[in-house]
Amino acid sequence: MSVTRMQILLDAEQARQLRALSKVQGKSISALVREMVEQALREEQDRLLAQQAEALEDIRAVHRALEAAGVPPMSGEEIVEMIREMREERTDEIVRNVLGRH
Repeated sequence: MSVTRMQILLDAEQARQLRALSKVQGKSISALVREMVEQALREEQDRLLAQQAEALEDIRAVHRALEAAGVPPMSGEEIVEMIREMREERTDEIVRNVLGRH
């Protein structure tokens, strides 16, 4: 296992609890911190994966709803072009409003 030295700052209570846990478990503070960091990283990765899975399911639900409504699917290029056209229309509207041309 390759390790990298890092320095962290803990408040007094965190340091006290970590020392006590180190004694109870018979592990070094470094080993405990590495285990805690590994667990936190795993939990965060799991949370992010669940969030991505939920977003993907939301996209699939929208896709199913559009299909059920008879809306044909659009390609990525078509979506980009539609957004470009919407931006142009909005820019034209803003220019008309600023210049007072309706």
